[in-house]
Amino acid sequence: MLVGIFVLLSVHTLDFAEPVLMPVVFALLVSLLLRSPVRMLRRAGIPNTVGASVVLGGSLIAVLLGAYVLAEPASEWLRKAPMEMRELEWKLRDLKRPIQAIHEAGERIEEVTAMAGGKASMRVELRDRRLMDVVLNATPGAIAAAATIFILMFYILTSGDELVRKLVVLAPSGQDKRNFIQTMREIESEVSRFLITITVINLCLGVLTALALFVYGVPNAGLWGALVALLNFAPYIGAAGSLVVLTLVGLTSFDDLQVALGVPAIFLVLTALEGQIITPIVLGRTLSLNPLGIFVALLFWGWLWGLPGALLAVPMLTVANIICRRIPRLAPAAALLARNGG
Repeated sequence: MLVGIFVLLSVHTLDFAEPVLMPVVFALLVSLLLRSPVRMLRRAGIPNTVGASVVLGGSLIAVLLGAYVLAEPASEWLRKAPMEMRELEWKLRDLKRPIQAIHEAGERIEEVTAMAGGKASMRVELRDRRLMDVVLNATPGAIAAAATIFILMFYILTSGDELVRKLVVLAPSGQDKRNFIQTMREIESEVSRFLITITVINLCLGVLTALALFVYGVPNAGLWGALVALLNFAPYIGAAGSLVVLTLVGLTSFDDLQVALGVPAIFLVLTALEGQIITPIVLGRTLSLNPLGIFVALLFWGWLWGLPGALLAVPMLTVANIICRRIPRLAPAAALLARNGG
């Protein structure tokens, strides 16, 4: 009973504190990506504050440059999306006829049922909301979250190992203090290696997808490659989302159905190579996670925090797995999270 209450309270707290916790988690994960260059600058005699400013400034410039390059094709796609969806609906009219007939038959049955019960049928009227309006309304919140994440990353990177040194005080003996420091360094190194590796893999997948689509003649290939790279942080769900989007892109870009289906086929080949060959070889079995655990994490964090939660789910799960493997008392939890009890 108490355990159930604790779980419910924890979930409610995570949901309620999303505006605070989500930027903190994101900042911690990205900071682990950027710790290595900051440390390299510190070894060269550059203070943490200056090094963190340089690394964060360079990262910000890279992100803004990428956003600037993708802004025009993204806005063009948003402007043309309603018209292209109508064209797609026209192209698929032959496939929709049987479905439409079934839908109309169902409406007739509902009308007969309503008349027999003496009740008036209720109609739900959906107001059309333009996609551009949704994007514009979400922009201020996204900018505020990005600013919060940037400030948090700066303080995390400038603090260096100060937090670890403060936590060492909690260890009871000198040997425990040394073990604690060693464990923390190993955890940070392994987590950083995983995050850097998976980021590089996703970027490579996005670049290869963009190049392949460009050669194939798909408009705005760079935009779709960037989308693939971003969504690939959420295994299974991200690939499925990319497949759906690229299928729609193919159908709206080409009149010939076989040519249009070549667009998602290209992505399927690339993502199969990445997921089944490249990632397992690069990361190795030590960082392989139980597929059921991945799926549950995606469902839980996606339900709780939406798309950002789905993108953060697997990195958070991997971090938890690494921490559990490095702490003997938590080894059973690591075995549960790992693939084949690894």
